[in-house]
Amino acid sequence: MNSIYKNGDGVSRILPGMQIQGVMHSDGVLVVEGNIEGEVYVARLEIKESGTVSGSVSVNSLSCEGELNGYAVAREFGASRTAVHTGVIETGKLSMERGAMLDCITPKR
Repeated sequence: MNSIYKNGDGVSRILPGMQIQGVMHSDGVLVVEGNIEGEVYVARLEIKESGTVSGSVSVNSLSCEGELNGYAVAREFGASRTAVHTGVIETGKLSMERGAMLDCITPKR
């Protein structure tokens, strides 16, 4: 099986054990179960519990169950109880479950 998988619904997946470095662009959904280091520009980013993203993120919607380190800009940011974010988050709508760990700056927009 490929480490990066895209189905017919516009969903791309970084599978567990895969490490990506660089810049990613997509108009669809990116599901991260592995590791990304770099820049991510997608419509919707889902960081699963096993996933880590380090770098710069610019998305419409961000759902985090794993680890996010760096600068994130998202219209909507959702952090589950297993989420860990360190860095900066610029968002219009923030939702957090009890247990989520955010060690970040949230500048005014």
